[in-house]
Amino acid sequence: MPAVSCFIRATSIFSSGRAPSGWHMGFSVRELAEREQILFIVRELHVRYLKPAVLDDELSVTATVEHLGFVSLTMEQRVLRGTELLVHASVNLACVAAVALKPVRVPAHLRAVLEDSMGRPVIEQEDA
Repeated sequence: MPAVSCFIRATSIFSSGRAPSGWHMGFSVRELAEREQILFIVRELHVRYLKPAVLDDELSVTATVEHLGFVSLTMEQRVLRGTELLVHASVNLACVAAVALKPVRVPAHLRAVLEDSMGRPVIEQEDA
Protein backbone atom coordinates (compact mmCIF):
# COMPACT_ATOMS: atom_id res chain seq x y z
CA MET A 1 0.00 0.00 0.00
CA PRO A 2 1.49 3.42 -0.96
CA ALA A 3 2.16 5.98 1.74
CA VAL A 4 -0.18 8.96 1.50
CA SER A 5 1.19 12.45 2.08
CA CYS A 6 -0.36 14.10 5.10
CA PHE A 7 -2.78 16.96 4.39
CA ILE A 8 -1.02 19.19 6.91
CA ARG A 9 1.99 19.04 4.57
CA ALA A 10 -0.02 21.00 1.99
CA THR A 11 0.30 24.17 4.04
CA SER A 12 4.10 23.90 4.00
CA ILE A 13 3.96 23.18 0.27
CA PHE A 14 1.85 26.33 -0.19
CA SER A 15 4.38 28.32 1.80
CA SER A 16 7.18 27.03 -0.42
CA GLY A 17 5.02 27.91 -3.45
CA ARG A 18 4.67 31.53 -2.35
CA ALA A 19 8.44 32.02 -1.91
CA PRO A 20 9.34 30.94 -5.48
CA SER A 21 6.59 33.17 -6.85
CA GLY A 22 8.41 36.07 -5.17
CA TRP A 23 11.72 34.95 -6.67
CA HIS A 24 10.16 34.86 -10.13
CA MET A 25 8.87 38.40 -9.57
CA GLY A 26 12.33 39.65 -8.56
CA PHE A 27 12.20 39.71 -4.75
CA SER A 28 12.73 37.31 -1.87
CA VAL A 29 11.28 37.07 1.63
CA ARG A 30 14.68 37.85 3.16
CA GLU A 31 15.19 40.86 0.88
CA LEU A 32 11.76 42.23 1.80
CA ALA A 33 12.52 41.87 5.51
CA GLU A 34 16.04 43.30 5.35
CA ARG A 35 15.80 45.96 2.66
CA GLU A 36 12.13 46.94 2.73
CA GLN A 37 11.52 46.22 6.43
CA ILE A 38 8.26 44.42 5.59
CA LEU A 39 6.88 40.92 5.87
CA PHE A 40 3.85 39.23 4.37
CA ILE A 41 2.05 37.20 7.03
CA VAL A 42 -0.85 34.80 6.53
CA ARG A 43 -4.04 36.49 7.65
CA GLU A 44 -6.53 33.93 6.38
CA LEU A 45 -6.25 30.54 4.69
CA HIS A 46 -9.03 28.51 3.03
CA VAL A 47 -8.03 25.05 1.82
CA ARG A 48 -9.99 22.41 -0.13
CA TYR A 49 -8.38 18.97 -0.14
CA LEU A 50 -9.66 17.11 -3.19
CA LYS A 51 -7.34 14.09 -3.53
CA PRO A 52 -4.33 12.80 -1.61
CA ALA A 53 -0.79 12.81 -2.93
CA VAL A 54 1.22 9.61 -2.73
CA LEU A 55 4.78 9.54 -1.42
CA ASP A 56 7.26 10.34 -4.22
CA ASP A 57 4.61 11.96 -6.45
CA GLU A 58 6.02 14.84 -8.46
CA LEU A 59 3.83 17.80 -7.58
CA SER A 60 3.49 21.28 -9.02
CA VAL A 61 2.48 24.24 -6.89
CA THR A 62 1.01 27.31 -8.56
CA ALA A 63 0.56 30.73 -6.99
CA THR A 64 -1.51 33.46 -8.65
CA VAL A 65 -2.25 36.93 -7.27
CA GLU A 66 -6.06 37.25 -7.30
CA HIS A 67 -6.57 40.53 -5.44
CA LEU A 68 -4.24 43.33 -4.39
CA GLY A 69 -5.29 45.79 -1.70
CA PHE A 70 -3.33 48.62 -0.09
CA VAL A 71 -2.03 46.48 2.80
CA SER A 72 -2.95 42.93 1.75
CA LEU A 73 -3.14 40.56 -1.16
CA THR A 74 -4.96 37.33 -1.88
CA MET A 75 -3.30 34.49 -3.74
CA GLU A 76 -4.87 31.42 -5.27
CA GLN A 77 -2.66 28.39 -4.81
CA ARG A 78 -3.01 24.92 -6.28
CA VAL A 79 -1.19 21.63 -5.81
CA LEU A 80 -1.27 19.49 -8.94
CA ARG A 81 -0.06 16.03 -9.89
CA GLY A 82 0.39 16.53 -13.61
CA THR A 83 -2.88 18.20 -14.59
CA GLU A 84 -4.87 16.64 -11.72
CA LEU A 85 -5.88 19.14 -9.04
CA LEU A 86 -5.20 17.77 -5.55
CA VAL A 87 -5.48 20.82 -3.30
CA HIS A 88 -6.87 24.32 -3.86
CA ALA A 89 -6.34 27.23 -1.48
CA SER A 90 -6.99 30.92 -1.15
CA VAL A 91 -4.42 32.71 1.01
CA ASN A 92 -4.83 36.28 2.25
CA LEU A 93 -1.50 37.88 3.18
CA ALA A 94 -1.10 41.09 5.16
CA CYS A 95 1.85 43.42 4.61
CA VAL A 96 3.32 44.37 8.01
CA ALA A 97 6.34 46.26 9.33
CA ALA A 98 9.08 43.68 10.01
CA VAL A 99 9.77 44.87 13.57
CA ALA A 100 6.47 46.28 14.84
CA LEU A 101 4.28 43.76 12.96
CA LYS A 102 1.75 46.54 12.30
CA PRO A 103 -0.03 46.82 8.91
CA VAL A 104 1.75 48.97 6.32
CA ARG A 105 1.08 49.76 2.67
CA VAL A 106 2.60 47.50 0.05
CA PRO A 107 5.54 49.55 -1.34
CA ALA A 108 4.77 51.18 -4.72
CA HIS A 109 7.49 49.36 -6.67
CA LEU A 110 6.43 45.99 -5.24
CA ARG A 111 2.77 46.81 -5.87
CA ALA A 112 3.61 47.49 -9.55
CA VAL A 113 5.28 44.05 -9.87
CA LEU A 114 2.34 42.33 -8.17
CA GLU A 115 -0.20 44.17 -10.36
CA ASP A 116 1.73 43.14 -13.46
CA SER A 117 1.69 39.49 -12.37
CA MET A 118 -2.04 39.35 -11.49
CA GLY A 119 -3.82 36.44 -13.11
CA ARG A 120 -0.62 34.70 -14.28
CA PRO A 121 0.31 31.59 -12.28
CA VAL A 122 3.87 30.90 -11.19
CA ILE A 123 4.66 27.17 -11.10
CA GLU A 124 7.15 25.41 -8.85
CA GLN A 125 7.91 21.65 -8.78
CA GLU A 126 8.18 19.66 -5.54
CA ASP A 127 8.33 16.01 -4.55
CA ALA A 128 5.70 14.79 -2.07
